[in-house]
Amino acid sequence: MSNIWDRTTAFIGAHRRDLTVIALLGIALPSAASAIVEPLGAASDQTTRVMVTIIGIAAILMTMWGQLGLTAMTLADGGGVGRAMATASARFLPLLGAVIPLGLGLVLLGLPIFLILAAAGVDFSQMSTPGYTPPVSPATGLLLFVYLVILLPVVLVLAARMLLVNPAVIGDRLSFGAIARSWNLTRGLTFKLIGVLLLYVVIVVVAMLATQTVVGVITRLLFSAEGPVNASTVITAIAVALVTTLFSVLSTVFVAKLYRAVVGAESSGT
Repeated sequence: MSNIWDRTTAFIGAHRRDLTVIALLGIALPSAASAIVEPLGAASDQTTRVMVTIIGIAAILMTMWGQLGLTAMTLADGGGVGRAMATASARFLPLLGAVIPLGLGLVLLGLPIFLILAAAGVDFSQMSTPGYTPPVSPATGLLLFVYLVILLPVVLVLAARMLLVNPAVIGDRLSFGAIARSWNLTRGLTFKLIGVLLLYVVIVVVAMLATQTVVGVITRLLFSAEGPVNASTVITAIAVALVTTLFSVLSTVFVAKLYRAVVGAESSGT
């Protein structure tokens, strides 16, 4: 993994300008836009809530495209922004052919949680209401705890084994088949990848919280904080989006370099 990291940092250093263009357009911009309008989702106006939802979905799709562009550039060892964007656009629908089934699988894994809560009489429409306490009995709480304990390692293993789906969509020109390809390529690397994922999540969460707290406090002191969307929330959203974009570039290039290394080892029979 240390060799992969060295290749990652070397590639980013050599192609930082092109990577920055794709990252800003495909990740930072949609992430910031979604975060800026997110507070409006609590509005009583149905039209506003629908628009916020649409913007959120569009931001997710745009971010997926941006990450695919970063992957394309890494696998091509550069090649320019135009080529990477063209590849990302051409392989976007095949990517959805892999991501949508994976998303449905995650929904099925999480479905028992909602069924347990529904059976306990939880009103999901009131979950976002301040002061609402779900009527969860000790028995229901224990059942949820047991299921989550079982679910967590399953999700971690799946996350590790599906880590190479994006590169496989481009490198092997696969769609749904990228799921099986990623599973096969990550055989024997599961625990190492879980460790990398956990470390990455911890670092990103800490960085996001620190940025949100520091920038939020400073901007609230300098600007008006009236209304759900104001100068403070906008600046904070942009700052957090830039931080998450930085880590997204690191992780995407790392995964693409890992894919190249694993495929190379597979080809050489090692």
